[in-house]
Amino acid sequence: MKALPRNTKRSSQLTGLLARVAIGGVLSAFFAIVARRNRTLSRSGAIAGAAVATVSIAAGASWAALLFSFFVPASALSKLGESEKDVRVGSVKLTGMAEVFNL
Repeated sequence: MKALPRNTKRSSQLTGLLARVAIGGVLSAFFAIVARRNRTLSRSGAIAGAAVATVSIAAGASWAALLFSFFVPASALSKLGESEKDVRVGSVKLTGMAEVFNL
């Protein structure tokens, strides 16, 4: 087997990285939109999450798996008992901490 010239190898690595960034951008945008529609993330959270997910996916599958293995259960657990949480902290959630404590 003949070794590839150095420039071809770098070009191949760069192409692979750009492909992972593109795939990561599409996947993270999809998950951010779904999370936003489910009211799991705020707008700024969705933007930040999409950026972090894009970098994680570009870094490799293990980083992406680590991120999603945290995000999916955390989102599900935050939705668990949501109606009871609304009763307990409804005023804080609706008006914000600054208004509750007159800051």
